Amino acid sequence: MALRSRGGSPGLTAAVAVFGVLFFICLVLAVVFFVQTGKYKQQVATAERDMRAFVSRTEMSQPQVTELRGGGGSVVGKLLEQRQWAFRTIAGDGDAEPEAVRKQVADAGVAEGKALLTAVKEQQAQLGEAQKLLSQQQAMLQQAAAELMATQQRRQAQADGFEAAVTQLQGNLDQQGASFNAYQQTVGQEQRQLATLLEDIRRRSESTELELRQRNAQLEAENAALRRRISELTLSQGGESTTVDPSLLADGRIVTIDPRGRWVYIDRGRRQHIVLGMTFEVYDHAAAVGEGPDGRGKATIQVVDIIDNSSQCLVVRTSPGKTIQEGDVIANVVYSPDATFNFYVYGKFDIDERGVGSEADRKRIEKMITQWGGNLMQELTYDVDFLVLGEAPPRPAPAGGTIDPVEITRQMRLRAEYDRYQQLLDRAREMSIPVLNENRFLTLVGFYER
Repeated sequence: MALRSRGGSPGLTAAVAVFGVLFFICLVLAVVFFVQTGKYKQQVATAERDMRAFVSRTEMSQPQVTELRGGGGSVVGKLLEQRQWAFRTIAGDGDAEPEAVRKQVADAGVAEGKALLTAVKEQQAQLGEAQKLLSQQQAMLQQAAAELMATQQRRQAQADGFEAAVTQLQGNLDQQGASFNAYQQTVGQEQRQLATLLEDIRRRSESTELELRQRNAQLEAENAALRRRISELTLSQGGESTTVDPSLLADGRIVTIDPRGRWVYIDRGRRQHIVLGMTFEVYDHAAAVGEGPDGRGKATIQVVDIIDNSSQCLVVRTSPGKTIQEGDVIANVVYSPDATFNFYVYGKFDIDERGVGSEADRKRIEKMITQWGGNLMQELTYDVDFLVLGEAPPRPAPAGGTIDPVEITRQMRLRAEYDRYQQLLDRAREMSIPVLNENRFLTLVGFYER
């Protein structure tokens, strides 16, 4: 037994030794494997990071990436090929930078984000339209060229006809010139005959004018003698030969005044023949009517409303420093509450001060008279109460030795106007008829610029 035990002990020791060696070897191998595994994991993580820089896991599952993974070659290589093809197709350079390609696309007029193919199709459509328009324009140009040629041919024909007409006209003018020279000689003879005739007429008219002046002076003397005789007969019967100028008579009074001075009421109304629009000058008292340097009153009023025995008037003008008072008198040379005045109007008037008298302004004067109750006379007689004269015509210069019939007619007309004006003045003085010029008349009727 003892021998058997000693014989088995060395084998166990060897087995234990072998096991220890194997364990150490396994331990070393485990350490080496662990170290290598860490390195491999680090390399795998690095590879995964590098791979994600090119494509993510989500992108790897997309059909486009899966399609690129099939077949030979890498995905990046295929993408680079597609990039080169796209850049070569767009910009003509497969190695161009993306920013340069984007700038070329923008310079070509393609908006950011717009499909290039869509832009190309639009450009092609626009090109087609432009070509169609070009064809139309070319057709129109050819038509215009044909019309231009036809027009040039017509113009050439017209020019040829015009040249022939000018030649014919020149011949006619030469013929007319000869006829005119003959006519001019005939006219010269007739003008000399007419000048002789006009000179004879002028001498006879001067003689007739002298005779008429002498006859007029004789009639004026007879008229003055008759007027003196009338005055003597009037005085012998206890009467008076003096008359009162009706233009200096008051026609009414101010009875009420608006506190603000804008309105007044007068003691004349519908029963006293007041009409709307009539104007009056306002004076302090009856003796002041028509007095002063211009005959103007201290204010001007215009009738705006009428009742039976009174009228409302608007104050349209006031003199500086003057105020209207109750009891002030009013006057209008045309108006009279008790009578109708007769007026004889003659000449040209310039109411608006344009510098030229006119018949139209004379008609305005006549309209004022008839609207406000006056009566117009056709001639200057003793029935006339006022003579209203327009601008005095200038005294015409002597006719001299002119033989122009137009100038002689004009001078005769001017002379007749001047003589007529002076005759009216003289007759009015002889008949004691008040004479009112334009300014005096407008003042005494209260005329004002509206």
